[in-house]
Amino acid sequence: MLQPEAVAADVEEVSAHPRQPAPGRARSAAGWRRKAKEAERREARLTLAVAEIRVVLSAQVAERDACWRALADLAAEPTLVMMPDLAERYCHRISDLARALSGDAVEIEQTRDTLRCLIDAVVAVPASVGHGVVLEVRGRLAAMVGVANANSAPRGAGGCMLEVVAGAGFEPATFRL
Repeated sequence: MLQPEAVAADVEEVSAHPRQPAPGRARSAAGWRRKAKEAERREARLTLAVAEIRVVLSAQVAERDACWRALADLAAEPTLVMMPDLAERYCHRISDLARALSGDAVEIEQTRDTLRCLIDAVVAVPASVGHGVVLEVRGRLAAMVGVANANSAPRGAGGCMLEVVAGAGFEPATFRL
């Protein structure tokens, strides 16, 4: 083997014969190709399944969040239970108030104190139509009137307010102004 001519002759003889794979090697390569293709198919199916799961999961998360928001909104809403005869009671209380204001001095003062606790402010604004003044009553009295009134302020409106238009006899008659 140490002679270069002998090595060259061996290389030439090996190169002259076409390369023949071992008999079991061809079958083994085909098996590996089949396994690789099957693994690729399973990978594709799993990828699609994961994509579908992500879509379903996103929908479930959105539904869950909507439910929690609805529950939070319900908890934030004040629960108002209307008495069936609230308007009638309100009218009766107003007539009681009128009677109390025409009573003796002690009763009148107590009634005034009660009204002062219910009214935070009375703001007089010139009427936008015609003559007169619009009185805005602000405070708990306005809130109670709003509850009793079918035209109460929409939920979420700032501060309660009751508007009263002063008619004849409320203000002194002013002629030729």
